[in-house]
Amino acid sequence: MRCVRPVRGAKALKLNPTGTPIHCEDEDARRQSDPVVPPMTAANRVAAALFAVCAAVQVNDADWAVWFAVYATAFGLCIAWERGLLRRDVAGAVATAALVCAAWSAWVASSAGALAPDLHQWGMTDRQSERVREAGGLLLVGLWAAALARASSVKPSTG
Repeated sequence: MRCVRPVRGAKALKLNPTGTPIHCEDEDARRQSDPVVPPMTAANRVAAALFAVCAAVQVNDADWAVWFAVYATAFGLCIAWERGLLRRDVAGAVATAALVCAAWSAWVASSAGALAPDLHQWGMTDRQSERVREAGGLLLVGLWAAALARASSVKPSTG
């Protein structure tokens, strides 16, 4: 017999030799008791925690609402993927937007002068150093959204 999962998180079915579905109760119980977390799930949980912290620390920023929305969106993508609800096209659109904005932000920051000194300083010395860090944040959001789009099992509906 084989076990079939049509949608991530859905009840698993076993098909007997005649093709009649049988619930995979034993296999589900075994998986739930298994302490090993798949690597992508573990990485997603770490990313979700990172994005939650990033959203929380935006309170002290002058343009906090924009950056809170960016990191809260990334956090939302992590939660949607974890629950099996994230559509590939949605994650792909967020990834594309974040990566384009990161490239633009890095270009704006680099046109104002050398980037290397800003990457080696912890504190915000001027507006350029903030742009460099914003580009880095957008890059993280974009790369993780792309990873989630690739790992997502939910495809857009065609109907």
